[in-house]
Amino acid sequence: KIEEGQTLMICGKEIEVMGVISPDDFSSGRCFQLGGGSTAVSRSSQAARKCFSNPFKSVCKPSSKENRQNDFQNCKPRHDPYTPNSLVMPRPDKNHQWVFNKNCFPLVDVVIDPYLVYHLRPHQKEGIIFLYECVMGMRMNGRCGAILADEMGLGKTLQCISLIWTLQCQGPYGGKPVIKKTLIVTPGSLVNNWKKEFQKWLGSERIKIFTVDQDHKVEEFIKSIFYSVLIISYEMLLRSLN
Repeated sequence: KIEEGQTLMICGKEIEVMGVISPDDFSSGRCFQLGGGSTAVSRSSQAARKCFSNPFKSVCKPSSKENRQNDFQNCKPRHDPYTPNSLVMPRPDKNHQWVFNKNCFPLVDVVIDPYLVYHLRPHQKEGIIFLYECVMGMRMNGRCGAILADEMGLGKTLQCISLIWTLQCQGPYGGKPVIKKTLIVTPGSLVNNWKKEFQKWLGSERIKIFTVDQDHKVEEFIKSIFYSVLIISYEMLLRSLN
């Protein structure tokens, strides 16, 4: 079920549902008309046309200080950090900002997707915070990475999926995503399991998963702009490297 505010991936583009159109407006075509179906052009529609501004910005146009301040003011968290039971990641300290925020982007709260938070148990929430701090280099300067070790059946996969999805959509500096693509290397017997877990928690519209096998090569993933996660077995990884 598609709801207002939900984001979808269509042809490699992230689409957000802004509102709901009634069946009558859609059938009559009123939702596609500027003047409400009247053949005469109203003054309001003329004014709307005159006030149209190009949504695309020239890459050659230098950004002024005023434009930069406006961009900073528009930086908002992807999800509301003040809602009950929200899971907000720790903010980076001054040393981290000095190293990783050279452009002085404003700090933005990184908030885990509320849908995922609803299914997380307390120890999984702690694990995600631990992974986030380690991967972002917040625990030890100059060291980015983590090992998540726990017994089977305690939800390590969901913790990793939550981290990946968060970093691909958000970031602490200006809200810019931390990563664009993710590589998952796993035993061959678990490749499809990982793909099913992504589809279970995020669906097939929000994130596109590419699995490597005999019929689907790594080169296809490299050339494609639709997939953001590559899942490959140890054996196929060695073959691809060779």
